[in-house]
Amino acid sequence: MPETENNGTATRKIMHNDRHRITESEVVSLLVVHIARLRKLPTSAVDPTRSFNSLGIDSLDAVTLVGDVESRFGIQIDMAEIFDYPTPAALARLICMRHQDSREDRPGNGQAVHSP
Repeated sequence: MPETENNGTATRKIMHNDRHRITESEVVSLLVVHIARLRKLPTSAVDPTRSFNSLGIDSLDAVTLVGDVESRFGIQIDMAEIFDYPTPAALARLICMRHQDSREDRPGNGQAVHSP
């Protein structure tokens, strides 16, 4: 599956550069690769606009997916949010928002840090 390997290479670049402002398309690619691996499908078979349920993602897969996303991006996602963001494209929007918020909250991001 060369398609998965190529996307996997791009995914590794996203994971290791946490100062990089991630885009929705980068996160969608990451989620597509992850789902393809879970479901043993080529990445071309994973439509990011389809629901996780229709992609064959069960609750155990969802826990794995959320855990992976949290560790890669240093963000928190409540499992219930999978229902609020039921597609890879929708979840990518949430991940980007949370990642941006977490970057803005970190000391050393170019903003002044104020002491109380």
